[in-house]
Amino acid sequence: MRPQHSANPHLSGPSSPLAAPGRLIGLLACSLALAACGEDSSDAARDRAPVIDEATQRTLESIFVDPSAAELAAVAAQPRISAPELGFPKASKGLPTGGTWREHPLLADFDGDGHLDLVATNREEDGLNVWRGDGKGGWTPAIEGIPRDLMYGGTDAADLDEDGDLDLIFGAHQDPGLHVFFNEGEMRWRMKPHGEIETDALLLDVTTGDMNGDGHVDVIGIGQFEGGVAVYLGDGKGGLTRVKGQQHLRKLRRGTQVELVDLDADGLDDLVVVSDRGLRTMFSRLALDGSLTFEDLSVGLPNPQIGNSLRGVAIADFDEDGDLDVAAGCIADPSVPIGEWNYLGVYRRLPDNTWEQFDRGLERRMSQHDVVTTDVNQDGHADLLCITSNSHAVVWLGDGSGGFEALGHLPLPGASSKSALGDVDGDGRVDVVYSAGPSKSAPDISGITVYLNRAEAIEAARQAAAAPPEEAK
Repeated sequence: MRPQHSANPHLSGPSSPLAAPGRLIGLLACSLALAACGEDSSDAARDRAPVIDEATQRTLESIFVDPSAAELAAVAAQPRISAPELGFPKASKGLPTGGTWREHPLLADFDGDGHLDLVATNREEDGLNVWRGDGKGGWTPAIEGIPRDLMYGGTDAADLDEDGDLDLIFGAHQDPGLHVFFNEGEMRWRMKPHGEIETDALLLDVTTGDMNGDGHVDVIGIGQFEGGVAVYLGDGKGGLTRVKGQQHLRKLRRGTQVELVDLDADGLDDLVVVSDRGLRTMFSRLALDGSLTFEDLSVGLPNPQIGNSLRGVAIADFDEDGDLDVAAGCIADPSVPIGEWNYLGVYRRLPDNTWEQFDRGLERRMSQHDVVTTDVNQDGHADLLCITSNSHAVVWLGDGSGGFEALGHLPLPGASSKSALGDVDGDGRVDVVYSAGPSKSAPDISGITVYLNRAEAIEAARQAAAAPPEEAK
């Protein structure tokens, strides 16, 4: 499982919008929802145009009948979270301060020197990038053997060939969709021949785990448009065999995130999938003949009417009952009244295998662009870091029972940001990395920023939050 989503306890438009006047309303509403999270609407049009189904389109047309400026302003308005800025120092020497960065970055120790290294991908420059970390906030490129034209996508680190070094798995948003780079030692990369991997979709995210309990690393990928969830079983020697006959997985289209984690503690990693069919938990099952199947047990989890609106999933035992829970966030649906928005929540699995939302204290009425979890303040409880539409990256401190309180926020390198978590400087505290591309509202702001988690900054934020308003100023 990827470090940035640790389960450590401590989410059809027409070809021509001018075909009918009502379609313009649908596109306008969709643009408002995307803009709420800082998305570049032109980028979204290229990558995610077919996001509104016919039922939602009819709902939007019934609401936005000749909308006034005041009505549009009311839809665009969202609550803000009042939380002080966290004074985490930056540790980004050698990292880019611009670029079209997309999807989650990745932190992993590829060269075995005890310092985390960094992976990130961009859309329009040179694609997949890797930097060697020095443990002090300095970063040096380590891209030998990686082609410079692979575009963007999700990444993960795992020892596929069991030689003792972490390898790099990349789900590319181009054909072929899945790439494997074997680590030959000291981050010298050797790409697995494309003909040895069966792939038929442009992927947007990948993850690794052990779905069949054989002790070897398996790989999951999610297609952004078609292809659904692709399942690959590893053989411990670097080989990957595509699992056939999973038609219900192939129907989970337009995905944004996949995770593998053992939700039911049966020794088999289960799938957590974000797609156009909402948030799905697919439990791994082994048949008597040893074949692998998946049981969909997702009742009660978020399933927005507008596809591609779920934007972040984090897994941890938030209520500390011994079972893993799921936190999810999504962008706003303009067809729902603002007072009914519920776009950030934590869900636990009930004895009947359904899910219920049980969080307290979270601001649920704000669009979310990413959700990750770790123990920020080292009190033994799982916290949340959420990239919101208009309050930067907010840190929510958990109390171990499902209650949360906003601690503070971190500035982002750009509006369209994704995050990764890991102890960059080796002090035992989990640090955070944000990568971001430009947005329509901020076309010149982007890059990759590392923030070091400092206890004194957390304490200062606590004091600022507790001070009377006149003192806080």
